[in-house]
Amino acid sequence: KKDLEEVQREKKSLENVYGNQNIKTSKHDKGEQQLNDSRREHGDQVRETKELAKQFKDLREIEMGRTRTLLKVETQLLEKAKFLSQHGFGTKSKRKNKAPAAAASNPSETVSYTHLRAHETPEHLVCRLLLEKKT
Repeated sequence: KKDLEEVQREKKSLENVYGNQNIKTSKHDKGEQQLNDSRREHGDQVRETKELAKQFKDLREIEMGRTRTLLKVETQLLEKAKFLSQHGFGTKSKRKNKAPAAAASNPSETVSYTHLRAHETPEHLVCRLLLEKKT
């Protein structure tokens, strides 16, 4: 009878140890699952960050291309304005404000496009060319 009781105690003790091991294994499995989930989430975040960085780089390259194009156009316009100014086009008339005074005294008097262009300043030329480029 003592042997039977001792065996039963030993059995109970082993069941407790086995039960504790199952609890530890269960906690370990849960921890491992959380770690895997965390790694997966981190990987998703890294992929998303890389994609956003690529999109930003693409947009920056597009914007830099547009800026280079605008600088080229601006340089061309300034060169044209300089050329025209050097060759007497677009300079202010030596007769100061006679055309506006005449127009003010007689508003029905029309002025030709050529006449307006003859009095065009380099600044006006740049503005006009920029406006024409937009349309």
